[in-house]
Amino acid sequence: MFDKKTLYIISLALLLAVAITVSIRRREEDRQAGRWLGAYLWTFLITIFISYVFTFGYGEQFIHLLRTAQFTFMLVMPCSFLYMRRVLKGREFRPKDLLHFLLPLIYLVDMAPFFLLSAAAKVDVLKAMTPADLNLYYDEGWFMPRYGHVLLRYGQVIFYWVMQILLLRQNAKNNQVIIDAGSTQWRWLIWLTVTQMFTIILPGFVAVFFSAEDALDMVKISTLIAVVGQCYFLLLYPAVLYSGASIWFPAVSEKADKAPASGIVEVKPEAEADQQAEHPYYTQDMLDEVATIVRKVMEDRKPFLSPSFGLREMANVTGISMHKLSAYINRLEGKNFHGYVNEMRIQYCLGKLEDGDQRMKTLEAIGQESGFQSRVTFIRAFKKVTGVNPSQYKAGIQNNEL
Repeated sequence: MFDKKTLYIISLALLLAVAITVSIRRREEDRQAGRWLGAYLWTFLITIFISYVFTFGYGEQFIHLLRTAQFTFMLVMPCSFLYMRRVLKGREFRPKDLLHFLLPLIYLVDMAPFFLLSAAAKVDVLKAMTPADLNLYYDEGWFMPRYGHVLLRYGQVIFYWVMQILLLRQNAKNNQVIIDAGSTQWRWLIWLTVTQMFTIILPGFVAVFFSAEDALDMVKISTLIAVVGQCYFLLLYPAVLYSGASIWFPAVSEKADKAPASGIVEVKPEAEADQQAEHPYYTQDMLDEVATIVRKVMEDRKPFLSPSFGLREMANVTGISMHKLSAYINRLEGKNFHGYVNEMRIQYCLGKLEDGDQRMKTLEAIGQESGFQSRVTFIRAFKKVTGVNPSQYKAGIQNNEL
């Protein structure tokens, strides 16, 4: 069983690794979302480091950090909320959003006299503090009552946590979304919110049924557990760290996601131009990265062999948003989704026809094994790709072997 000091060190090491990763590996897809995620991680890291310093007796060596953890912790949840809002709604940061940082500013103003003290004076204050003085009472300020900052901090955490719940609920109910339920990005946002919940519920429960000292310990332990949980997810799915969040677009409709009975969608030239125009924010480098992932998945796992394979299933199997996949298929492959999938199926079918053993099967059987549900669909797609129907192609192979 880990003691508290070990848990601190593990949390700091994980947070440092994740924070550095998001800072140096973040790509160009959505800089603002990446910045808010980085701000959340770094403020959390600094807060836990300061807590470690004063919990384990290193306060005098870092005396000017005394009382600064409250300030950095007041930045954590606003950064988390602004990150989630950017990811889910694509909203830009505006001047009025500075109000999210009003409480940290109030804290700085209130504690300004203390921060301006000399190191020696701060050491004297620290030596006179009990654990309750250090964590609960903030008597050094100008105007805030003794428990004022702690109550504001706890209220702030609850407020922003509820706001994040509302964002997630709105995303789940609204048709105009950029993140699909079940995607890695969605699971990360859920996980982030759930782990933050522990820092609210557990300390409150302990404060009601046990002592204030026990509640203080639970605040620290629950925070460290939340950090470990968040870092575990981010290290397990590092794409969340450096692929960013998709730029906000209207959602792909259910009609586009499901293949029609014929299996082939006719797209007019002007419609193709509209599809191209829907994805102006994806750079060539982004789409090249998507191409690498998609082509490997298609080659190794061949998910297109499932007759029900649609854009949503493709997003789930590749871990890439539907909108980014749509942009890749439209712009790099020059096709609509169903044309792209049908071509993949036909290429797989051609490989079967080249195999002498497989060639003994009927064309209908090969078509079904390639993901086509009907003979008509198979023949139309085959002729569109090769220029001849399957029986002519098969006869041509046999004639060449004679």
